[in-house]
Amino acid sequence: MAKKEEQPAEEVTETPASPSKKKKIIILGIAALLILALVGGAAALLLKKPHPKDEASAENEEAVAAQEEEKAKKEKEEKRKKSPPVFAKLDTFTVNLVQETGDQYLQVAITLELEDATADTNLKASMPKIRDGIIRLLGSKKASELATTEGKDELAGELKDTLNELLVPQEDAPKKPKKGKKKKYVIEGPVLSVLFTDFIIQ
Repeated sequence: MAKKEEQPAEEVTETPASPSKKKKIIILGIAALLILALVGGAAALLLKKPHPKDEASAENEEAVAAQEEEKAKKEKEEKRKKSPPVFAKLDTFTVNLVQETGDQYLQVAITLELEDATADTNLKASMPKIRDGIIRLLGSKKASELATTEGKDELAGELKDTLNELLVPQEDAPKKPKKGKKKKYVIEGPVLSVLFTDFIIQ
């Protein structure tokens, strides 16, 4: 009988031993999966991280483009200095101003300083668009805005920007600034300056 009692005891001890082996295998499998996930994540980060060489080449390209742009500006400026100034006199404009105290109007004669004779030809070819742009801008002003020297200077800058936007091809045209921000007059184009040769507000 002792033999019979020992056999069931052995069976009982073997049964708990097999689940502990299964637990070890499961734990090792989970650990292996975690290690693989960590290694895969690290590899993905390394592959997505921009290489210093790529960043350096992008910076070099930007620097080269900036140098070429600066060189083109200098050449353009030298060419402009060598050639005599080109002026284009526009017809007199008479527009109604935005009402403040009754009806008021502005009569202004404008002369444009252009970068070269080609710009004068382009200006004449685009004259209907030019006149429309000027009339719309002048008609949006109040007499009080134009009464001061600063107001006239600001109007000249706005006219220069408007004309350059109209004369520069649309794909190259600069974006307009957002409302609420003071406009800077830095749009490059064939119009170098706007000169008022007659300016009457009534």
